[in-house]
Amino acid sequence: NRQFLMALQADDVLEYTIGELKADKKPVITIQATGESLLNDFVGTGNEAAQELTSDAGKKAKKQTFNDVLLDKPITFSDLLRKYLDRISYITTQTGYGNYTVTPCISDEFIESRNHIARMIDAFPELPMTPIDYLRTKLQEKGYSMGEVSGRSLQVDYLPTGGLRIYKRPDAGDKTAVNRIVKSFNNGDTDVLLLTGAGSTGLSAHASPSVGSDIRPRVMIKLELQAAIDKEIQIGGRINRRGQVTPPTYLNP
Repeated sequence: NRQFLMALQADDVLEYTIGELKADKKPVITIQATGESLLNDFVGTGNEAAQELTSDAGKKAKKQTFNDVLLDKPITFSDLLRKYLDRISYITTQTGYGNYTVTPCISDEFIESRNHIARMIDAFPELPMTPIDYLRTKLQEKGYSMGEVSGRSLQVDYLPTGGLRIYKRPDAGDKTAVNRIVKSFNNGDTDVLLLTGAGSTGLSAHASPSVGSDIRPRVMIKLELQAAIDKEIQIGGRINRRGQVTPPTYLNP
C-alpha cells in the first residue's frame, strides 16, 4: 500500500523538511495520492459509518457528522487492519433472486488464524493513516506553515489533546484556491508547499520575482513518486522553470 510506505517515511521527510527550512530554502513536498479514499472508507456518508469506526477501533466519538468527526485518538494503520480483519470474518452469499445473506466464520481454524492476525496487528507500529496531515501538524508545532494543492475534500487535524478531527476542507471545491495557495508560498507567507501530480498541473512555484517576492532556493522532497515517468518529470518542473534566479534541488528519501 502506497499510503503505508508514505507513513513509514513521514518522520524522515519531516526531518528533511525542517532541515531545508533552517537552511533558508523553500521545500515542496510531492506525493501522488492523498489517501482520502481510506478516510472515506472510515467516515462514510453519515453518522452510522462514523459510529462503526469508533466501535471497531475501540474509540468513543464525541461528535459524529460527515463534515466534523471528533475522535479521542488518532486513526492509525492498525485501525485500518483491524477493520479489514473484521470484514473478512464474514461470508456474504447472493441468491439467484438478488438477496444477500451474511454468515460469520466460526470454524476453529479460522478463529485461531484470526486471533493470530489480531495479535500481530496489536504489535504493529503506530503509523499515521494520513501522513500528509501528520506532516502538516508536526510542522505547525515547530512554527511552520504548509499549503496544500491536492484536490482532496477531507482533512485531518491532530489535536493537542491527543485526539483527532476529520472535517471537510474549507477550500474543497473552490477552483480559485490553487492560485491563492501557490501565491502565498511564492510570496513567503507559507513555508512549505505540498503537491500532487493531478493538482499541480500548470502551476509555477520556482524562485523568481515574476511569480512572487520570496526567491529563496526551492527544494523538492519526493515523499511519493508519481506512477508514470512523464508525470514525475512534469511535477519536478513546477520548481524548475524559465526565469528562476537559483536552480532547485531534489531529494528522494
